[in-house]
Amino acid sequence: MLPRIFASFPQPSDFTVLCEPHSLTIDRAGYGWSEPGPLPRTFQAVASDLHNLLREARVDPPFVLVGPRDAASHIRVYYHSYPDEVAGAVFVNGTDVDDPNVKIPDSGKGGFVRTFGSWAVPVRRMACWVRPSLNRLGFTRFANLFGKPRNTDSLDLTEEQQARLNDLSDNATATQAGEACAREEGMQQVRTAGNLKDVPLVVLVSGSGQMMTASHDQVEAAFKKYRLEQVPRALSNLSTRGRVGLIDSELTKEAVVRAVLDILGVAATAQGGTK
Repeated sequence: MLPRIFASFPQPSDFTVLCEPHSLTIDRAGYGWSEPGPLPRTFQAVASDLHNLLREARVDPPFVLVGPRDAASHIRVYYHSYPDEVAGAVFVNGTDVDDPNVKIPDSGKGGFVRTFGSWAVPVRRMACWVRPSLNRLGFTRFANLFGKPRNTDSLDLTEEQQARLNDLSDNATATQAGEACAREEGMQQVRTAGNLKDVPLVVLVSGSGQMMTASHDQVEAAFKKYRLEQVPRALSNLSTRGRVGLIDSELTKEAVVRAVLDILGVAATAQGGTK
């Protein structure tokens, strides 16, 4: 049996149509239309949610796991926990574990760090401590009604589709997942998870997706180079069958589908079958 495809990815309807008949997309807990999950929201919690969801839906492995940015970490932890279920993976502009030796420019820092500077860590801890109470009282959902949705990868969407996707990414009817509150614990889980052994892996990276605009600031230029060159190479080295797919322009859904089809071709060859 060839692998099924699981994608945690924007505009799932387009992606799903191109990858039918065996594909599945979800909003993880606290995003889109999904309700928040139990705390803490670590990478292991996300991986366990996915495993339980697939089991309850009676979707049998093996799977090709596909996702953008932090989903690379979710997939690594999932493979560590359920190695027999993963037949391949596609990372899209994936992130790696934090590198303390890399200087991060202001443009690459989170809102807490830009706003509070050296006070960011204690302020975040305080916010995370009071967050459950605010959630129970409904304040977080109310505040989200006035917030500006974060931008997401467009994948050739129309203006109307992009607006809809941004709304789903920060849907005010569900509180946000709160994964930043467990970031340090989640990063340690990723380090413990280790590599992907010989699992077929494609690491897609787009120049536009990594903010590759011209910069005269040395710190920012070095950070952009690190994100475009070192991170994808490090991620591809997680598997003995990993490779980097560099896209000079905007990321397209066709590029993601081609990467998935490459993985399926490898899986079919390994099983002595056909695509």
